[in-house]
Amino acid sequence: MEARETGLFVADVVMSPHLILIDLETGEIRNRFGANGFGPGEFRSPNWISPHPDDPSLAWIFDPSTHRMALVDPDAPRQDATLTQFTLQVGMPIDRPVWIGRRLLSGGLFPDFTLVLMDEQGVPIERIAANPPYTAAEISHTVGRALLNRNFTAPAPSRERIALVYQYSSRVDFFTSAGEHYGTVNGPRATRASYRIWNDRFFWEADNEMAYWSVTATDRYVYALFCGCRFEDEEVPTVMHVFDWSGNFVGEFELGVPVTAIEVTNDDRTLYGAIQDPFPRFGEWALPAWLSSPDEASGSIAYETP
Repeated sequence: MEARETGLFVADVVMSPHLILIDLETGEIRNRFGANGFGPGEFRSPNWISPHPDDPSLAWIFDPSTHRMALVDPDAPRQDATLTQFTLQVGMPIDRPVWIGRRLLSGGLFPDFTLVLMDEQGVPIERIAANPPYTAAEISHTVGRALLNRNFTAPAPSRERIALVYQYSSRVDFFTSAGEHYGTVNGPRATRASYRIWNDRFFWEADNEMAYWSVTATDRYVYALFCGCRFEDEEVPTVMHVFDWSGNFVGEFELGVPVTAIEVTNDDRTLYGAIQDPFPRFGEWALPAWLSSPDEASGSIAYETP
């Protein structure tokens, strides 16, 4: 999901066509394109939209099912909307790749590192470790360790900094655009991962708690969607944790309904969220006034060992 002046641009992994541009004033669908398939201009399960760093009218779409990146123009006629696409050669399960200059930086399901830096064809250049929450000393099961260390990334619109949150650890890591780790903070609410290993297979326990579901960022703040819920929970009271780029916890607020994906306008005034139950729809929230005030939080980052 991406908020822009021309509307809300959404990737839908279920419906075909997969890509939708919604008018924010009327709520009407202005454009739909990207049919289901493997051919040019087609997608299987696109789950990440990243604005083009040099032209905000365009966007990059990542399709993990095909490992393809596609550059699209959401306002163009559907037959002309996909401008180019190529298959990444990364060879690992990545998530949310973003362009940093002529390179791609991405998180993913990695057992012992947190980010991977790729060249413009998606070939890994460097694996960046930032002491993931779960180490080989704590859990030797490689697949289980990768699942426990699952993370989501969000770049600042300026691409100068990147935040990373974890699904099974209440923790936020901060990186420069060069991939240099400059700080870690624990979230204000703790969670506990619960799992077992049987016959060399990894299993989640029913009381396993999830921390962060999604993350987005503006040039001032990092917005992390906190769950604090268990697998068996049916109703999830969702809250938003807000941090500044120095690692200070700014505050939290409740959304009132469970959402699965979030996007915030860069003026820190409006939040959009994808709501699944009881039927798929989008919500719009006016953010608390203290987020858009000129008084920013100050102080240096608090380095902590999770």
